[in-house]
Amino acid sequence: MQAYDEKQTTDQGFTIYAAPTRGVNDSLSFRPDNPLVSDLRVRQALLHATNAKQVVDTLFSANYPQATSAIASSAAGYVNPQRQANLRTRLRPTPYWMKRAGRRPPTAFAPKMASGWR
Repeated sequence: MQAYDEKQTTDQGFTIYAAPTRGVNDSLSFRPDNPLVSDLRVRQALLHATNAKQVVDTLFSANYPQATSAIASSAAGYVNPQRQANLRTRLRPTPYWMKRAGRRPPTAFAPKMASGWR
């Protein structure tokens, strides 16, 4: 069922059961070989100028959550890019000034090991 038909259907008393996609999300992709968007800066400007949440809220219903990746979050192999970016930030190498001062950066996570683990 199309998103624009859902309100009319529920207003008539029908219940909609919407299973999430198990693969690839709807997306808008640019072909870099197109002269209009061949410059990376143009594509980045379009990315930053587009309010993805507003697009999703306008075109879709609550059954279509905003995607975080081209791959559906329910698909095998999905990696949340925000979580990945946070881990990259936390796992940065120790800055030179901290090494020189004999300090260590705060640990992002510490593995929990049993005392008898070998």
